[in-house]
Amino acid sequence: MDRRCEVLLHGTVYTIECGGTGRPEKMLPLDALGDEALDYIEDEDGRFIYAYKPTGTTIKGIDKTIKALKEHGYPRLPEKFMEVNYIDEHTGEVLRTLYDADLYQILDGVGEILA
Repeated sequence: MDRRCEVLLHGTVYTIECGGTGRPEKMLPLDALGDEALDYIEDEDGRFIYAYKPTGTTIKGIDKTIKALKEHGYPRLPEKFMEVNYIDEHTGEVLRTLYDADLYQILDGVGEILA
C-alpha cells in the first residue's frame, strides 16, 4: 500500500500512472467497453500500473469502464494506493488528492472532476 499514482487530465482525456515492477502485460479483453475502451496494463504480478483513455470520456463512460473492469476481474491483484494526485496537464496544478484509494475510487475521482 505504499504506491502512489498520478492521474493526468487533459480535458476529458486521462492517463493513470501507478508505476510498478516486473514486465508489463497488456490485459485486455475489455471489448465490453466499446467506445470507452482504454489501454490498460498490469505487471506480471497482476498489479495495476497504467491506463490511458485517448478518446476522452464522460461520467457515464467512467461508470461503464468501472463496470467492465469489475466484470473482467481487473485488476487481478486489487490494492489501495497511498496517495493519488489528479493533475491538470495544461497547468500542472494538482486538482485533487485522494488517500488510500483503489482503482475504482481513482476512476470515480476522474468522473467527479469532469462533473
